[in-house]
Amino acid sequence: MFKCLIVEGSGLKKLLSFILILTMFFGAKKVCAQSINDITKKYSIVSEPYTFTDNDQQNSSDVYFRFGWPVKAPYVIAIQFVNHGYRTQKFKFAIKDVTLNKMVILGTVHKSTSGYETLNPNAQGIIWSGPVDNINDSFSLHVWDSSGNEFDKVPISIKTQE
Repeated sequence: MFKCLIVEGSGLKKLLSFILILTMFFGAKKVCAQSINDITKKYSIVSEPYTFTDNDQQNSSDVYFRFGWPVKAPYVIAIQFVNHGYRTQKFKFAIKDVTLNKMVILGTVHKSTSGYETLNPNAQGIIWSGPVDNINDSFSLHVWDSSGNEFDKVPISIKTQE
């Protein structure tokens, strides 16, 4: 009877150890799987922050965006928005390759040239990216705000960032 308790006790220790190891393994995976939330950590060339003012009333004056580019091929352009304001901002946007006069495909699955962003107060958006032919081209941000207004930002190129 005593031997049976010792065997059951060591089995219980093995089971608890196994559960502990699994918890640590899956817990570590969860921490490592978090997405990169800052464009400067993912792309080596990043533009300065540009204001995202949508009209003369400056309804989105607290929203900024930055472009990012990789150093090596495959070449892509990335964009990330940041809301420094106190209200949620919703808008649709597209990136235009001004040099080639075509829109950059942001949604590779649906071949979409536009994206939708909902920025909570004091928050960063996700990093959007799309393939480009030449990172030395000039790129412009085209935006549709929640009121239906459209506007273009001044073209930006990697040459102006160096």
